[in-house]
Amino acid sequence: MTPEAGNRQPRLPNVERTERYLPILVGLAVHALLTVIALWPAARRPFGDERTYRAAAEALRSGEPFSPDLLWPPLYARLLAWIPGEALLTGLQVAALAAAIVLLRGVLARLLPQGTQSVRYATLWLATYPPLAAFAHYRWPEVPHLLWFSGILWILITGRRSWPWMVLLGALVALALATKSLLGPFLPVLLWPLAREPKGLQRVAAVAGLAFLLLLPTMLENARREGRFAVASSAAFNLWVGLNEGAADSGEDASGAVSLVVREARTYRASAATAAERDRILWRKIRSFVRQRGLATVLRDQVSSQYGRLFAPGSFLTDQLPGGAIAELGAGYRQTPAGLAWILRFVSWGMYLALLVGAAVGLVGWLWKGRGLSLVQRRWWWVLGLFLVYNLGLFLVLHVKTRYRIQMLPALVFFAALGGALLDRNATSSDRAAAST
Repeated sequence: MTPEAGNRQPRLPNVERTERYLPILVGLAVHALLTVIALWPAARRPFGDERTYRAAAEALRSGEPFSPDLLWPPLYARLLAWIPGEALLTGLQVAALAAAIVLLRGVLARLLPQGTQSVRYATLWLATYPPLAAFAHYRWPEVPHLLWFSGILWILITGRRSWPWMVLLGALVALALATKSLLGPFLPVLLWPLAREPKGLQRVAAVAGLAFLLLLPTMLENARREGRFAVASSAAFNLWVGLNEGAADSGEDASGAVSLVVREARTYRASAATAAERDRILWRKIRSFVRQRGLATVLRDQVSSQYGRLFAPGSFLTDQLPGGAIAELGAGYRQTPAGLAWILRFVSWGMYLALLVGAAVGLVGWLWKGRGLSLVQRRWWWVLGLFLVYNLGLFLVLHVKTRYRIQMLPALVFFAALGGALLDRNATSSDRAAAST
């Protein structure tokens, strides 16, 4: 028997069973806790865009004409209207989040070195991170969008290439764009590895064509009603708000940020009759703003302000707990016991810190020694790395909220798991060297 074989202990069936079901059990406990504090001792009050989506869903249910503001893609309000009952909607969103985690686990298993424990740890993190679980209980589109995006990644990275899978891929792309506008500019990069495969250009054309056809009725209606041939049109508004955030005190609290968005949204809607005209006015204001302040000053302010907002230790969950910035506005969780709120904050901040540290280790390890590792479809490392760069570029200038980190989680979790895999690989190599001496 070699020293290496002698050092390797057989895995016990009970240990494997525990590792398999631990994410499910702990995840269910987290969701149960979030359900309890949302109802007891007082019901959680919706905040921000939740109210907008709820109002749109109520209008749809009552049969009123649905003319959504182009600042929001239209699908999530329709989903809220189609699904009756808060309990059923929450249950479906919990199931959607679980499905997204399963898909992301499959992606990680394909991209990370074989035999690493990092896939298990990453799955456990995704299933139990309270601020992520909380979005299944909120009325924001983060969980459905995460499911669509996870499905897109899973199909592309696990090599599903038959035409039925391409039809599903095109449908998922359309669903993602109808839920949030994030992926639109990034689609060429996301589909680039597929295009490089045999018959890849045909598949990409089919996927893009199907997504376009599915979204065409919405775009035609928006062109007729708002003069904008698009699913949504929020770039100018988010850029204008983001520039004003950067020019303001970077320590501005949630109250100030909310008042800025509300004030600018009112001004934006009152500025013209259609979205196309409102956007033209905003682009003129943006150009004037940059000329007056100077590009260098604007970029300096944005770097010091927006990344601090994006990567702040707080989250939409912790900010809604008693004592948090959103709770101070009268929204969020009410009368949650102080000890329980402290535990949720401590766990959320600790897991978030572990994610950032792990992702930093993974990024450094990838750039330093990634070429020497044998991984399946290594080009996808670049796609996920570029996805992080893409998000950082967007939120350098756009309006920023901590919930926008949710859309970055697939890439952040991958690099954190990669960091764990590299550390595990180095530890294993050290153990082998020690055993051979």
